[in-house]
Parts: sequence; C-alpha cells; structure tokens
Amino acid sequence: MGKTTTGLQLAKSSVRLDSSPELSGLAEASPRSVLTGDTPRLIDEWQLAPTLWNAVRHEVDQRGAPGQFILTGSATPADDVTRHSGAGRFRRVTLRPMSLAESGESTNDVALSAMP
Repeated sequence: MGKTTTGLQLAKSSVRLDSSPELSGLAEASPRSVLTGDTPRLIDEWQLAPTLWNAVRHEVDQRGAPGQFILTGSATPADDVTRHSGAGRFRRVTLRPMSLAESGESTNDVALSAMP
C-alpha cells in the first residue's frame, strides 16, 4: 500500500495536487482554499505548492486541535529559509517499500534468517 492509499484510509476529505496544474497553482496562490474540508484532510503531493507548509502550520496553531492534516509527497521541495521546521506541529512517518511477500511476488517460504 502506498502513501496516498494509506492516507486516504485515515482521511475524511482529500485533495490531490497532482490531479491538475491549475489545482497546484491555486494551492500555491491561495493555500487556505485547499485546507478547507472535513478533517483529517489529506493533501497529497503537497510539495507542488510549498507555501502550504507554513499555511498548514498557521492553521494548526489557529485551530488548536491535533490531527487536522495529512500531508503526503513523493519528493521533498528545495530548502527554503522561510519554511518553518514544523517542530511541535508535524510528525513525519516514513513508509518503506512493500516486501515481495506483501506484493504477492513471493510466498515467503524462504527467509534469510533461517539460513545457516
């Protein structure tokens, strides 16, 4: 299962910024427009509109409730001195690639740990 699928299982609403160039442009120009929705709100491929990071941080501070947003992305935007670290507001979760057994490409009958 990938990051978007996992996020969608937890989210009550979502926006996928890679679905159209106009949407990522709108998110960059008017971040609050994509923050509106039932929570937790999944914002997939957030890095396409890097200003969202600070907008989410401010929205989290204003709402004062945990678990408002799930940000997923397949890339990390370039460092930006104006982007806050997110300390105290963001928690990073790293998803590992699926194992061959999880993807159905192996029966998992042989394990390296069982080898002499």
